[in-house]
Amino acid sequence: MLKDAPVIAVGPAPDPEFDAAITAGGGEPGVLAAASGLVWTDSRTPLPDLPPTVRWVQLPFAGVEGFVGSGVLSTYPEVVFTSAAGAYAGTVAEHALAMLLAGVRGLWHREFVGPRRFGAAHRAPRGSTVAVVGAGGIGRALIPALRALGVKVVAVNRSGADVTDAVVVTADRLDEVWPAVDHVILAAPSTAETRARWTRRSSPGCSRTRGSSTSPAAR
Repeated sequence: MLKDAPVIAVGPAPDPEFDAAITAGGGEPGVLAAASGLVWTDSRTPLPDLPPTVRWVQLPFAGVEGFVGSGVLSTYPEVVFTSAAGAYAGTVAEHALAMLLAGVRGLWHREFVGPRRFGAAHRAPRGSTVAVVGAGGIGRALIPALRALGVKVVAVNRSGADVTDAVVVTADRLDEVWPAVDHVILAAPSTAETRARWTRRSSPGCSRTRGSSTSPAAR
């Protein structure tokens, strides 16, 4: 351990694995009152009041929308908040692809209704158009896999920035996307803004009879 090792607290409950990682990284596990950093391991539990000694908070989750929405980041503007955003992009993208394939091939229907009604309505994704709403880490990891299946991809983002192997549409034109695509994958953060956009009224082309939608980044 370093002579002047920073004290890092872990909460809301003790966690020997995090303590070991802190020690291995040159820190010293300790109590919050004396800590310069905090690792908060429960996304469902609000952060406690931070003492003035805390300069860094690690949220080891890919989705931190709840903390952003609570206003805690603006409450402590002098504190650096970090997260695991992007760490699970490949894994979540694979899961989204599996859900899409299960939907278009009718695997859910086959499981619950039976193979006798497994008919031509279930089709391969090749030749279809898929909208990926949110072209961040998950979306960018997913697009090459979709393209390998012969799928045309429409990437929806706020900035309009180019996305490799996809046609880009900005989020303010979302209503134009629904009638032009067969399937939708939601890879946007679960914020009030994105939830408001995703309504049955604004997505008539994604009904149960037309296509499928998956939400790998819901929470």
